[in-house]
Amino acid sequence: MIELIGYIGSLLVALSLLMSNIKKLRMLNLLGSLSFTIYGFLTKTYPVMLVNLFISIINIWYLTQMAMRKDFFKTLEVRPSDTYLENFLNFHRKDIKLFFPDFDIKKIASPRCVFILRNLISAGLFIYTVKEDTAIIELDYVTREYRDFKNAGYFFTEKTINQIFPCIKHLEIHLSSKKHLKYLLKTGFIKSKETPGIFIKQIK
Repeated sequence: MIELIGYIGSLLVALSLLMSNIKKLRMLNLLGSLSFTIYGFLTKTYPVMLVNLFISIINIWYLTQMAMRKDFFKTLEVRPSDTYLENFLNFHRKDIKLFFPDFDIKKIASPRCVFILRNLISAGLFIYTVKEDTAIIELDYVTREYRDFKNAGYFFTEKTINQIFPCIKHLEIHLSSKKHLKYLLKTGFIKSKETPGIFIKQIK
């Protein structure tokens, strides 16, 4: 049982190093260091216990700071021909394909492009087209470092929605990847009863 605690601690620390999201990295690392602290205490290897106790305190301090920090959000609409937009899409192409494998901005007629800025960093990109009173989402992408749902918490607020979609009553998106399903459900989208694979969010 004692050895199992040590193995669990090793696994958690190793997994934490694979996380691109800093918060997830800190949380897994905290669980790993706490496991090693318990392991060190039970095996009476006090240097191991003390070092990992210190690491646990550091992780707790950083997680507390992250929880208390207030991020500054802003949206920035750009033209489809914008050079920065092109560079952003090229840089994140492989990651975008995991969630939107069929996305190609060149095949979209009259796309509208909105960056989500987080502390003035491009944390996400929202591309859509308009059909009557519905905004059809072509891309709703968040970079790896900012996948903690805070972007969505800001973007789908009534204030932001009214600012970007003043005449829109529904948001519509085609589920092209199972990786995106959890995000859609958490942000209030529901399955369309009429069209398979389509998810809808009523905003007005």
